[in-house]
Amino acid sequence: MCEQDHLDSSLADLGATLRRQPSLRDRIITRIAEAEVLSRTTLRPWYRSRVVKVITGLAACLALLSVWRFAGQETAGRVFAAAIESVRQARTFSCRRIEEDTVKNRIREELIMFREPGLQRREDIRTELPHFKKEISIRDYGSRKELRLFPSEKTAYLEDKSSAYEIDENTGRLKLRELDTSIRDQLIQWSQEEDVEDLGRAELDGRTVRLLKSRWGKWDVKVWVNPRTRMPVQVVLSGYGRYVDTYTSIEIDGRMDDGLFSLVPPEDYQLREIKTGWSDGQEKVSAKMAFLAPACYWFADKHNGRFPVQIGDLAEIGIKKEVLKVVLAAPDQPDGPAVIRYRRPAEKAEGQTTILMHEAFETWPERGLVVCFLDGHREIIRDQKRFEEMLK
Repeated sequence: MCEQDHLDSSLADLGATLRRQPSLRDRIITRIAEAEVLSRTTLRPWYRSRVVKVITGLAACLALLSVWRFAGQETAGRVFAAAIESVRQARTFSCRRIEEDTVKNRIREELIMFREPGLQRREDIRTELPHFKKEISIRDYGSRKELRLFPSEKTAYLEDKSSAYEIDENTGRLKLRELDTSIRDQLIQWSQEEDVEDLGRAELDGRTVRLLKSRWGKWDVKVWVNPRTRMPVQVVLSGYGRYVDTYTSIEIDGRMDDGLFSLVPPEDYQLREIKTGWSDGQEKVSAKMAFLAPACYWFADKHNGRFPVQIGDLAEIGIKKEVLKVVLAAPDQPDGPAVIRYRRPAEKAEGQTTILMHEAFETWPERGLVVCFLDGHREIIRDQKRFEEMLK
């Protein structure tokens, strides 16, 4: 359970990194759909859901785009500014997300919500994937703890997240992971677009709404907007001739019961407090790799699928050399030598078994080695022979 739990956590880290770099999403999806580096058919169901959680903010973004159509030229600027400010100050967000692969007839539905300054809840609703167990995860960034509930087994796992880190993209230094509310940053960035088509009034669940249409990368986007609040109530993205992502029951700044974020499981659940077995230092190295892996994907997309020859080449995609130097160095020696070794993957390499980067070492450490694979997940490999076999 411990290793799987940390694997799940490492994938969540990767998803968070991608959310903070929204321009990466379309590139990563391209690799999923065409190169199958992060294949939907080979990854565990819970893994794919953790990797591709990058577009929640699109809902609020398109609500702002719609303001131009509703307000009229003489008041558009004032209404637009007010809308941005209201969302900037929003303290809560929730929606129901439905992911579909229409070719393979697969579906997954989940409930997503957060409340500032540091509460987050994700709840699995349904899926047609095999071997799936419904999970509810609640994370409190104030107490640095996460509760995971499995209703079918009546079991609950409480994990200390005191060593959950992320990278400050401006400095390259580590910091404790924070609640991800990048939805607002994405909203402000995307709201500069003007290619929104107003399709007029439509009916949705018995309500009269305004329907908007747009294009985002290789995705067609439709947005149903409440004409009174000018906020979206549903967003549907479709792309690559097979994938459909639906965001519905969207609420921005709605009321949320405290019990939704409680770290106390129901009385009939068996509670287990777990530890991953990772040291604080290993968690820090893992966070560094979680930052570097998406950057490698981005580089590959810009170079016809070819990954960087050496990790320093990531400077070509906008990562400052001084930031990269800090990321590669030991956590307690930001000006020191690199302690992460990058390995350029072969063409069509297997994502789950190909080592993309690993800790540097002179003699094999008894505690094991932190390793990042091509699909983005991280593990501790304690068997040196296994590690050497993977390098072949």
